[in-house]
Amino acid sequence: MAQSVTDNRLSVNYFQSRESDTRFTEELTKRNIPLEAQFRFLFGYYTQPYGYEEDECWLYYDTDTRQLVARPANQTQRANRPAQWTLRIEGAIIDSLTMLTQVAIESATHQENIGANGTYYLFIAADGSAATTWSPKKGSNCRRLVGLYREVCRAVKNSDPAALESLQPKVDELIKLFRRYYAREWR
Repeated sequence: MAQSVTDNRLSVNYFQSRESDTRFTEELTKRNIPLEAQFRFLFGYYTQPYGYEEDECWLYYDTDTRQLVARPANQTQRANRPAQWTLRIEGAIIDSLTMLTQVAIESATHQENIGANGTYYLFIAADGSAATTWSPKKGSNCRRLVGLYREVCRAVKNSDPAALESLQPKVDELIKLFRRYYAREWR
């Protein structure tokens, strides 16, 4: 069975309205993500009521410190849990993740897939463009994209640059996959 467009492509950022932009800014502020930071990319999520995923994090690449920064989604401090994790890294994998974020956003559709509960995953590129996906279905392109960024979060949490570098083939594959969407539209 074929999946819908919104299963395989991100949706144009619904935070673009004034009310939604305020809500988004509040979410970032609540999670102590500095709005003035120079991001190469940002991956984050926020959960609608009745949902919570323990392993989720907000992830961004800070160009000033040249670090990947992961912050726990739930900022409630627990014993033996850091407020953030960082991994200093540069090079091809960061360039590729930056490109993947941009390509996935550029290929986004204007259709929305909104539900009453679930998880919104947010992607922001260095140019400020953004797109989301809502609780992507198993096997969909958006689910693969979210899964990749979860793996990046785990590599940062574990201070494991080798695990991060090993993701390069997956990143390259997803770049090609998302490029196919907008390449076909602009021929």
